[in-house]
Amino acid sequence: MVLLLLLLQSFLWRLNRVDLQTVKTVCTGSACYTSHLQNKNTTFQGAQKYCKDNGGNLVTLKTNEEASEIQSVLSRITEGHLDHNFEMWIGLKLEKGHCVLTDEVLKGYTWVSGAVDSQYSNWQQEPQGTCTEERCVAMHYTLHPSQPNRLEWIDRSCRDETGYVCKFNFKGMCKVLRLAGPGEVLYTTPFFTNQISKDNAFLSQIPHGTLATVSCKDSSHAQAVCKEMNGFFGWTSHGPFCDSDKQGCKFENGGCNHKCTDNVNGGVRCECKEGYSLAEDKATCIQIDHCQRSPCEFRCEQTFESFRCICPEGFQLTENQRNCSDIDECSSNPCDHLCINKHGNFSCICRNGFEMVDGRCQDINECDTSQCSQGCINMQGSFSCYCITGFHLSEDKRSCNDIDECVNSPCEERCVNSQGSYKCSCKEHY
Repeated sequence: MVLLLLLLQSFLWRLNRVDLQTVKTVCTGSACYTSHLQNKNTTFQGAQKYCKDNGGNLVTLKTNEEASEIQSVLSRITEGHLDHNFEMWIGLKLEKGHCVLTDEVLKGYTWVSGAVDSQYSNWQQEPQGTCTEERCVAMHYTLHPSQPNRLEWIDRSCRDETGYVCKFNFKGMCKVLRLAGPGEVLYTTPFFTNQISKDNAFLSQIPHGTLATVSCKDSSHAQAVCKEMNGFFGWTSHGPFCDSDKQGCKFENGGCNHKCTDNVNGGVRCECKEGYSLAEDKATCIQIDHCQRSPCEFRCEQTFESFRCICPEGFQLTENQRNCSDIDECSSNPCDHLCINKHGNFSCICRNGFEMVDGRCQDINECDTSQCSQGCINMQGSFSCYCITGFHLSEDKRSCNDIDECVNSPCEERCVNSQGSYKCSCKEHY
């Protein structure tokens, strides 16, 4: 019975451990990825459970930037593989009772990580229409020269089996520990218990919470933890590690991030380039946050070795390159008629007789509103009224009054005036 329990315990221990021969790890940016492309007999539920149990989720691709990052990660993971085609679960699932929505980017599917606001998708073809079945998404990745790195999404049954990739996000990362002499660094990360090193993983950053164990060739040992300190992420033990008077700066730059100087009494001294400061480990160089002291009137943007100030729309930097002044947009005559400059913008106004249409001043046809009692002539920005024969324009320039032609005695005997005209008549018996 005891032997049976020991065998079962050994089996479970092996089951829970990660085989570094089949799993590859990449740590870059603010995340780590573990690939399980050789584990082709894993269902979607099994893949997500493994990722979740270790503090992560199946990988997400919500934006073009994330897709490019995954493509870069996969190119490292698959380096040296004889197989040119890979398929893996990603964290996209259609829950039972939810319908495929063809007009949406994700077609009604949701990310199991809870992520929202996806602007990216790359469906190989329209997913199978259903409202009653759970459906999951696998991604196809190829190294074939004719179809490189297409990352196409394939709608599949969640019970199908294939490989998968996990993603683990962290609030910060530390730089890889540098050694000043011969030795090895093994990292125990928060996402599984196996120790990894630069020999069996691609490590450009080390996640927050990682324990680093340093073993030097001279049999000395040290440990350090990646943690947040004073707003930065760094190692708790100060380097340089495996420091050797004989090696100095000759071995991997003495463990220094930037400049290494050999001390007269042995050891090395690390210094940083302009725009950087030395971290507490005395080896890592951290970019100085020039924007922290708010040098700009509006917005500050960190650059490689300094900073630059940015003004809102309608403003420009003054000579000191820190303050913002209003741009007089009217100086470039952007309007058809009148321009009024304002704080941060401007507005265009049309003269009387014109109206704004799609940003341009167009003539108003006043004759359409029938302001004249008889005839109307439209002009650019104005109009004029006229009267027909027998009438004259009144003082209001709009109304027409009858002309009394009889005033000028146009008739030999009697004259009878009428609206717009007149007539002559003779006395009786004539």
